[in-house]
Amino acid sequence: MQLQESSQGFIRVQAPQFNKVSMAVQLTGELQAADVLTRFLSQDSSVAVEQEELCLYEIGGNIKERCLDGETYMKDLFELNPTAEWVIRAVHR
Repeated sequence: MQLQESSQGFIRVQAPQFNKVSMAVQLTGELQAADVLTRFLSQDSSVAVEQEELCLYEIGGNIKERCLDGETYMKDLFELNPTAEWVIRAVHR
């Protein structure tokens, strides 16, 4: 399912610890990781956390997982790691 969506210019972003478990996000040249978090928070009003407390994680590929910088361009990263999973969760501190 993820690869099929991705081939259409979308990625599936998962957020298992929140009510909105996942959402499809269209990849554009300008889309950044912070934009994905903003969209998620605007679509799930039950989330009572600040954007700074959340991170979009890239999971899989040549790394186990990493918290993406807000200025990461998602389409470019997807092209480098097309099999990655994308998960929103609280920042590990």
